Amino acid sequence: RNMQRAQAVGCALAKRCAELALHNVMVRCNLFNTLVMPSISYGCEVWAVYHLRGILTASKQWGSKGGAEVMHREYLNRCLGVKSSTPVACTMSATGREPIAHAWIKRVLGWWNRIVGRMPDDVVLVALRDSVEHSEVPRREALGCWAAAFYATLQSVNIGMHKGSRV
Repeated sequence: RNMQRAQAVGCALAKRCAELALHNVMVRCNLFNTLVMPSISYGCEVWAVYHLRGILTASKQWGSKGGAEVMHREYLNRCLGVKSSTPVACTMSATGREPIAHAWIKRVLGWWNRIVGRMPDDVVLVALRDSVEHSEVPRREALGCWAAAFYATLQSVNIGMHKGSRV
């Protein structure tokens, strides 16, 4: 649902920019951040660890895999007026952008750090600790566990941490 909503907002944004003859790439990127990113990223603290783990195991090429990244890349290509065969690194560098997955990881890490800093009897912290404990069971039993997916995502981008501590 997030992608459908984001695509609808992205199409409306592109249409409105064309109507207003708005060609400034930086302004259009800021509009993307303001209007499209919230739709794509809504609730990513919960689901992004599963999604990112899938992207990272499929390819180490950040910014090239996944529906959100494809939509982001196509938007940047249209803003810059370049062909779809233009390398992702070139469009990202030219616009000063990062892959959407970076924003998701930052949000997940921020959420994690806020939760582990709560009072010891906080219900959300207790639930997170339970998820961390569940992540330590044999691998195939922990596949649906949020903490297991979180640790797998961190390992895939070479971020190390002690279980239950701040990142």
